[in-house]
Amino acid sequence: MILSQTIPLDQDAVPDRAAIRADMEAARSAFHRLLDSLTDEALARPCAVSKWTVKEVLAHIIINLEQATPMMVKQARKGKEMPKFLETRLGHWLNYKLAVWSVRKATRESLAQRYDAAHANLLKLLAGARDDEWQRPTAYPDGRPLTMETVFHVPAEHLELHAAWIRQTFKRA
Repeated sequence: MILSQTIPLDQDAVPDRAAIRADMEAARSAFHRLLDSLTDEALARPCAVSKWTVKEVLAHIIINLEQATPMMVKQARKGKEMPKFLETRLGHWLNYKLAVWSVRKATRESLAQRYDAAHANLLKLLAGARDDEWQRPTAYPDGRPLTMETVFHVPAEHLELHAAWIRQTFKRA
């Protein structure tokens, strides 16, 4: 697939960084509200729609912010597709194991601190993006097209997806 033919690109278009930053800040606030709304017992509860605990789901959100999104920004800056490994059975298994391992000694405070540190790193990446990098075509592992601009919106979308899992867990209780 030739990505430049599947994404209508305006090579001179530079997105509104303030709007992207506002989206990222809104996601950060939403994460903290969600975390603050959960008791220690709630964090340990199995999630209704996966084999993960609520705490592991939160760790997964953070890991995406710490590792996956910066890697996606790096790939998008170069106009390279995302690694296909991310969508394999082994990739999903490793993703789960990393979330489980990362919360072994995690506290509510350490989860909040990790989110904030990863968020700050992404803000630096946003600030450092050059105007000529924004519209380089790239793609998710499944081939769906994206650009660096859409990559910066992934954390908010990812948070909302998994926050819905957590909300569903407590609706069933």
